[in-house]
Amino acid sequence: LTRISLASTLPMTAAMQWIATAQRRMGFDAEISDGKGRFDLALLAIRGPRPAANATTLFREPYLLASAENHLVATRDRWSVRDLGETPFILRAACEAHEEAQRLFMAEGSRPRAVLRSADEERCASAVLAGLGVCRMPRSLLRPGMASAEIREVMLARRVVRAWRAGVDPEVVAARREAAQPGGERRLDFAR
Repeated sequence: LTRISLASTLPMTAAMQWIATAQRRMGFDAEISDGKGRFDLALLAIRGPRPAANATTLFREPYLLASAENHLVATRDRWSVRDLGETPFILRAACEAHEEAQRLFMAEGSRPRAVLRSADEERCASAVLAGLGVCRMPRSLLRPGMASAEIREVMLARRVVRAWRAGVDPEVVAARREAAQPGGERRLDFAR
């Protein structure tokens, strides 16, 4: 049994495809959980340096300002905090960069007006797509029907990291990564 932990802020469809592909190719049993409990293998979203020697960065991505394609924010590629003063925001409560983004907004004399605060990524994306507000989110969470832009004063990024429990055979870790490599299937973000 392989215990796999997935951060709640990852693109779940890609993460689940990665696990399913690895299972089909290697024939292992998986137990998937949220959070940072006990795990053999984890996919995490972090800010800052790599957390440990038993972790590798799969990719880096910026946080962008997401909006519905027909929203005013979709008309420009770049905004300033002051331009967004009265714009309603959807706040992703589990966002790794939430505190730092809040500080950067406040340094510019602004505080986003929240119309929704939620740790549920699907709920946040649905609110954006419905045009209820805009949301800072990592590029991998953008969906069809969303436009994106940068916020000049809030240029933040994160890493998506694959980590494994100390003592897990490195060959097993490498094989799990190879199992998700494309073999006629479309490339998965987590297999980079």
